[in-house]
Amino acid sequence: FVIPGSNQLNAALHMSRCICRRAERRVTELHEAAPVDSLIIRYLNRLSDYLFVLSRWASAESGNGEEFWTPKHNQ
Repeated sequence: FVIPGSNQLNAALHMSRCICRRAERRVTELHEAAPVDSLIIRYLNRLSDYLFVLSRWASAESGNGEEFWTPKHNQ
């Protein structure tokens, strides 16, 4: 797991991804109550993937690197 926030752009992209994932969950819940085009759910899923990759690219471009979660973070 990558710990977000190595720079401002990285943090903004991770926040955008979180918002996108929330939208995906809500649309999925809606789909259980009323039919929703599965393309919408697929699009939101791919968008969140893209935002994650873009955040990793932003970290690499900034030269700040990334911090990865390890068991020591759990203590």
